[in-house]
Parts: sequence; structure tokens; C-alpha cells
Amino acid sequence: MAKAKANKPFKDWTYEEVGDTFGLKRLFQHPLFDSFEKMKLPTNHPKRPALEDMRQFAFESIDSWNEDEYKFMFIGTFIGLVNFVTPTTNRLRNAP
Repeated sequence: MAKAKANKPFKDWTYEEVGDTFGLKRLFQHPLFDSFEKMKLPTNHPKRPALEDMRQFAFESIDSWNEDEYKFMFIGTFIGLVNFVTPTTNRLRNAP
């Protein structure tokens, strides 16, 4: 397949054209993914069901999202689940 022009609107791209044009391919296995899989929330963690729902929703939908949809549909919701007032997150935010 010939390389597609890189200056067309997002809505006009196909998955295959993106891969061919920019040399991208989807990875289903990667050491970073494996390390995330090993991180386990306690089974009684109050946010576990919401996080699992988000993970599954992202896995099923992420190929069709543009950057704004990704921020709105996933990142914003995920950040809303995190408590940013802890000693660890305070250091990440450079807060006292």
C-alpha cells in the first residue's frame, strides 16, 4: 500500500494508513504493560470496580479516539479517581 499523505483530516485516516505512514504498530505485549499487570489493587479497594471498568472501556475504544476524546473519555476520569493530597502525590506536584 502506498504511503498516505500526512496532512489529511483525522477522520479520513484508516488504522492501516496510520501504521504505514508513520511506521506505527499496536503492541499487545510490552515490559511496561507487564509491570502494570503485576500491580494489584486490594480486592476490597473501593475504586477497583471503576478502574477496571475504565481499563476495559479504554481497551475496547482507544483505537477510535482522537486526542481530545482520549483526554475527555479516559484521562480526565482517571485523574478524578486519584487522591492528589497525599505525601507521594504532593511530591509529584511539587507541593508542600
